[in-house]
Parts: sequence; C-alpha cells; structure tokens
Amino acid sequence: MSAGMGVEGDTEGRVVWAELKRAAEEAAPVSAADHLEELRNRLQVVGFQARVCSAPRRDVASMRVINPEVTSLTEIVYAAQEAGQWHFWWSWAEKIAPVDEIDAVTKRIAHVLTPAGRPEL
Repeated sequence: MSAGMGVEGDTEGRVVWAELKRAAEEAAPVSAADHLEELRNRLQVVGFQARVCSAPRRDVASMRVINPEVTSLTEIVYAAQEAGQWHFWWSWAEKIAPVDEIDAVTKRIAHVLTPAGRPEL
C-alpha cells in the first residue's frame, strides 16, 4: 500500500478503515459554507427556506433562514471555528451548538422561527 495515502493493510491486504477515513478527512478540508449547506438541507426538509452566503474566506459564512409561513420570522446563522472546533452561531454572536449536533441545531432554529401556539418539529 502507498505510505503517502496514510492507509495501511494487514498481511492479507485488507485496509485498516480507520486509517482510510482519517486520510480522507485530512484530504478534504471543510469550510464554513460546507457546514451551512448541510444545515440548510436539514432545515428545508422540515419546511424552512434557507440560503447560504459564502465569503471569500473559508472560515466564516452565513445563512439566512426564513419561515415561509411567517416571512417576518427570519434569522441569520453563521458557521465559524472557535478553538479549532466548528460551531453554528446566532447573529448576535451566541453559540448555538457544535456542527456535529446538527439535529439539535435544526430544532433550536425551528423553535426560534416558529410562532407561539404553533406546533414545532
């Protein structure tokens, strides 16, 4: 096996999958827009409209989220790193949650953008 790929195999040529996964993660750096696109897809599934606004920098991007039933309910969400870990942030610079808690983030945004008295997710 190629040592340059960061992949190892046992004596029978089977790949050690943890090494392969690590090599793939190192080869494909993730941007703020990538995280927001994933969140956008989740929010659209539950009925919200969202548009990612990318910046030339890969480390910060924003997304406008709108409740299409009540278009005055809108929010800007950011993805950015803090201490080397990616998080989603509210527009007032309060952390929502780490990007790996995307289901919880989706529910929190839906809660904020759902009018009182209407059922949530």
